[in-house]
Amino acid sequence: MPQFKKREREKREEKIGNLQCRLLNTPLVSQEILALQGEPNRLAFLQWQGCCVRGRIEDVAARKNKIVRQTTSAKKMEYGKHDFRLPLVKSINVSGHKYGLIYAGIGWCIWRSKEDLPEELIFHINYLGADQPTFTLNFSKGSSQVIAQYYQLIRLGFEGYKNIMENCQENAMVLKQGLEKTGRFNIVSKDNGVPLVAFSLKDSARHNEFEISDFLRRFGWIVPAYTMPPDAQHVTVLRVVIREDFSRTLAERLVLDVEKVLHELDALPARVVANGGDAAAASASEREMEKQREVISFWKRAVLAKKKTNGVC
Repeated sequence: MPQFKKREREKREEKIGNLQCRLLNTPLVSQEILALQGEPNRLAFLQWQGCCVRGRIEDVAARKNKIVRQTTSAKKMEYGKHDFRLPLVKSINVSGHKYGLIYAGIGWCIWRSKEDLPEELIFHINYLGADQPTFTLNFSKGSSQVIAQYYQLIRLGFEGYKNIMENCQENAMVLKQGLEKTGRFNIVSKDNGVPLVAFSLKDSARHNEFEISDFLRRFGWIVPAYTMPPDAQHVTVLRVVIREDFSRTLAERLVLDVEKVLHELDALPARVVANGGDAAAASASEREMEKQREVISFWKRAVLAKKKTNGVC
């Protein structure tokens, strides 16, 4: 290790002392779990606004304040909001390619001040003739996403984004209510989060969420089914993310197609459960491979019928 790096590390260790850091990665953060972590005056919080798994925005305000009171002598802090009005907020990271309404992939991070940006994150390059400090990782990547994001921010503004998100939330409610009326699903997502609907079967004894996802593909819907993160991995959900172009009409059509799939599955024999549903997932994968083989076979016959065997894109 270079001597200057070694000295920098020693300085950081002097400041940190014997502090041991642990990153808790759980979507279902409980007050009890967090209260057991760390020591007095040695807590840092990473606030995640909107979970992409369940769409939920956790009530971090109440939990943080309770933990702060239990583990420090600090006064109550306001964490319901999350911006630079709070003195302890040093940076904000946003994914522009989600509800920033830009194609993948762009994300951006804003620091409160230059002093809050760690020097370790800054690269110094001079191959263009002068020193150019940068903390991005794009290097030779094009700037089209940056331009598109800048355009959207100027064109839509706060009110424009607000109107779009409110419309997405309304369409999410239409879909949620339609699924609830079937009487077959539990809604896992919350109304006050990201505009998405996550739901699971009330009774998965005969069929599971992976089969519903597979059958919906025949109607043109790509609805992922997946298990929840650790500590809730026994729960399987289907998730529909509401995009700007997902209208109320499409929401109603999706509910109708889900009902059709349920009727089709009900008419089939009960699946054989093996290893927690792994057999059903493998069967769904095999059906998908069979579909791909049929499509390839079809296009091969179409090409040969025209007697064109080369130059095919």
